[in-house]
Amino acid sequence: MKIGFITDVHGNLEALTAVIRALKQEACDYVVHGGDAVGQGLYPAECLNLIYENGIVTLNGNYEQLMIAYAEETAKSDGVTRETLGHEWTFDHLLAAQIDRFRQQPLMAEFSDGGSVIRCCHYAFDGDTSKFRQIRRDFGRTMFSELFGDVVADCILFGHDHGCYQFSTDRIYINPGPVGFGRDSCVTYCTISLGRSMSYSMTQVSYDMSRYIRDLKRSRFPNKEYVSCLLTMPPGISQEEALRRMNKALGN
Repeated sequence: MKIGFITDVHGNLEALTAVIRALKQEACDYVVHGGDAVGQGLYPAECLNLIYENGIVTLNGNYEQLMIAYAEETAKSDGVTRETLGHEWTFDHLLAAQIDRFRQQPLMAEFSDGGSVIRCCHYAFDGDTSKFRQIRRDFGRTMFSELFGDVVADCILFGHDHGCYQFSTDRIYINPGPVGFGRDSCVTYCTISLGRSMSYSMTQVSYDMSRYIRDLKRSRFPNKEYVSCLLTMPPGISQEEALRRMNKALGN
């Protein structure tokens, strides 16, 4: 069995199109999207349509949960901020049928073959709830065991923190990084093969980042400066640092 895994598309249609084109050459039995297909991006509805049309197993992330909360009028308000304006813009650009589909989507998917088990999810859960834990960046054995210690699997595929890494302890942890925020015009996907043994690979794909940034700047998307800034930052710069630099440049 061969599984393809991508995550955090965040409405970046250019990057998603390139990744799907590459994955079609991989002959995967299943392709999974690990959540946050929407939010902080220009083409939420179009990305969802493309994901669904290609039969991708689609999990909910925090943004899908947030859109459900907006639809049910239970979303917590932090007042009028750049971030909340972006959330409202995303909600307004989704179809009711797409939000209804969010309600049916799972939070995780598991696959097994040849005695190996892999778990796909957006991130670690806070106890038995559907709430995701606070992002941690103290990478190491302790962090992963505390986040995923209750999960029974040989490999855990996830996203959410927008890192791109693999870490091995008594099992394998893989985050291929956010499709929606691929810098240097590149994004990464993971394939993992199960059978008599388990193997995986990370593959980079080029996409037309300049076109996406051009579309962003021409749009009325409230967070276009932030997203454009994040995409053009050097790979070693975190999102938090990108936001600090953007606010400084904008005089905020």
